[in-house]
Amino acid sequence: MNNVLIIGVSQAIFLSVFLLSKKENKIANRLLAVMLFLIGFSLLLNYLYSTGQIQNFPHLIGLDTAFPFLYGPLLYFYARILVSPFFRLRSKDLLHLIPFAGYFIYVLFNFYMEDSQYKLDFLTAMRNFEVPTDIVLFNIFKTIQAFFYLFFTLKLIGIHQKGIENRFSTKYRNNLNWLKMLTYSLLGIYFIKLIGIALPFLIESISSGEIEVLTDLFIVLFVYLIAFGAIRQPSIFARWEVSEKEEKNDEIVEQSSDSSEIQKYSASTLSEGKSQEILVGLLQLMTEEKVYLDNALTIKDLSDRLGVKSKYLSQVINEQVGKNFFNFVNDYRVDEVKRRLRDENYKHLSILGIALECGFNSKSSFNNVFKRKTGLTPTQYMSNSSS
Repeated sequence: MNNVLIIGVSQAIFLSVFLLSKKENKIANRLLAVMLFLIGFSLLLNYLYSTGQIQNFPHLIGLDTAFPFLYGPLLYFYARILVSPFFRLRSKDLLHLIPFAGYFIYVLFNFYMEDSQYKLDFLTAMRNFEVPTDIVLFNIFKTIQAFFYLFFTLKLIGIHQKGIENRFSTKYRNNLNWLKMLTYSLLGIYFIKLIGIALPFLIESISSGEIEVLTDLFIVLFVYLIAFGAIRQPSIFARWEVSEKEEKNDEIVEQSSDSSEIQKYSASTLSEGKSQEILVGLLQLMTEEKVYLDNALTIKDLSDRLGVKSKYLSQVINEQVGKNFFNFVNDYRVDEVKRRLRDENYKHLSILGIALECGFNSKSSFNNVFKRKTGLTPTQYMSNSSS
């Protein structure tokens, strides 16, 4: 297990440096780099505890106990920046650091300023289950605070995932599924920590140290999950260049996505005549120029071609066609795939090859969309067509 901890420390530090060197998503990557550095430092302390080397560095004891108050806010703000290109951290956001600051001040005067022998005695007492009541209460509060932030992070990702269907023609790599998995993983770690707090008091044969080993293992895996997601995650809005005013309007639409269409566009200034004009131009682009063949097509691309605001184009697609942007574009792609499957000129291509030429960017995405529209898998459709 000690080797696993060292690997986790090395990986966390390496990723921190790597993220700080990335040029895109600078603020988001800095937040994640800080989080990784704090995790790496905590794993290093756990290594020193496990090997007994902490005896040589008594003043390091407990230095990481305030970090859990930061993990939730850091991940939440990281998600905020990823889903909104115009989100900026402001001075009022420092209010989220109040629990961290309050706890740090408390332990500064009640623990950190004590001598080394006091800290070593305290560590010995903790290992003998002589845990002060205030520490237990603080640990419970850390977990509750983390659950609060992680819940709102998941809610934020959910809003984003609904919103991308009105912006993008593909969900691949911009749906933040990896960040959702990351958030659930952190929830799991805190849940294990909560068990670690309660279980030793309920079952004497189980020690908090055994729970700590399990937690450390999951934290190391968590670091690798961050590595996979953060390095792979592109700038979501690289092709979504909008004004800040328009972005705020779009956020309002996204957040009310479960409301009725009348409520959603009740404040819109788009006239019926202009709506019909946009619809005619849109259908012309789709049928004559086949813009849907671009597998990275966004609603911003289409609105630029039509010379209208993207929010108006989204409204037209929602109201006049009765679909979101994602389904609207991909229905055209499915129809194009079906046409080419019947065309002798495309017999040399596989079904997937045709799908990729028609604007789909992955097999799974194509299969899901195709079955949603036709009720059949591509293979079943071909079998029915040939019979």
